[in-house]
Amino acid sequence: MTGEESSQRVMTARRSSAYGEVMGKTILTILGVVLAVWLVMTVIGAIISMLKFFFFIGLVAVMVVLAVTVVSKMSKSN
Repeated sequence: MTGEESSQRVMTARRSSAYGEVMGKTILTILGVVLAVWLVMTVIGAIISMLKFFFFIGLVAVMVVLAVTVVSKMSKSN
């Protein structure tokens, strides 16, 4: 093996590792963006779910107050 062949192999190895670094960084960036989008969608879904839950709890509370008011007015009129 001559010195030229050795230096060509080293250069080829460096090019392929540099390409691997760039591709690795690109793939990890894409995965990070996908993970961030998934996290945002999950959090938005959780917030909407929580608001719906609070809405139904409030609706039940209003129904209970109305029922108690109606029953108390009926008992006063008798």
